[in-house]
Amino acid sequence: MRTLSLLASLAAVSLSHNAQAVEDASWLEPAYGLWSVAVSTKNSVYTDVDNKTQVVPQIFGGYGDIFVAGNRGGYSFYQHNNWFASAVINYRSHLALSQDEINDSAILSAYGIKEKKAAIEAGLHIGHHWDDGWSSRLAVLQDVSNTHKGQEVELLVYRHFQLGDISLLTNIGGQWQSDKLSNYYFSTQANSQGLVDYEAGSGWSAEVELIATYPFTLGDNSLGAYLGMRHYYYGEQAGDSPIVDDRLSQQYFAGIGWQF
Repeated sequence: MRTLSLLASLAAVSLSHNAQAVEDASWLEPAYGLWSVAVSTKNSVYTDVDNKTQVVPQIFGGYGDIFVAGNRGGYSFYQHNNWFASAVINYRSHLALSQDEINDSAILSAYGIKEKKAAIEAGLHIGHHWDDGWSSRLAVLQDVSNTHKGQEVELLVYRHFQLGDISLLTNIGGQWQSDKLSNYYFSTQANSQGLVDYEAGSGWSAEVELIATYPFTLGDNSLGAYLGMRHYYYGEQAGDSPIVDDRLSQQYFAGIGWQF
């Protein structure tokens, strides 16, 4: 709700032609990057669960030392000689499963699956900017919401490519997930004949993300429009689960917002 209120405030400021109003909004000056609203659609890895489309706020930027990149944000506390380190918060929602979705799936209902909530995770990441334009980042995350109670270790490489006026962000990464995390989202318990007990155990996933952004102006406003995709591919801990239909989680999104 706070994010939506902030976006509304940004819209009011950027569309105003009153110089005094802009001066009064000087508290926005530390903001940077693209602050936007997007339409997102994603499939579910679970069996008999429909695709989900929603309108969501998206920030690819930050405010001073605070940064936000999609579902992850944090505070940068160290930068020196191309090395950087941050304390981070991650919102894991792509494996969430509502009770309504469970009720609408015959297989999930037969297993008596309970709601699988989104998790809030906290941790640290350290990284390095390389001379060829690529950057790498290692993150360690721990569930702090008492949801899956597990951990994840992530290694990511990324780069911004400039294609004329279009900026293309490319992320390629891999994650290791602990047994508690995997078991929460993928394990089953047989409660009737014909069903199977399954314990997922620890495992891995791979991630690819592409976001193409086109900057433009409208009057005195600096704006940006973008198209993006984010795919996760899970290992055997998910693929062997009787409640998983597809190891590949696909998300596509398009948005428009204000450039700072």
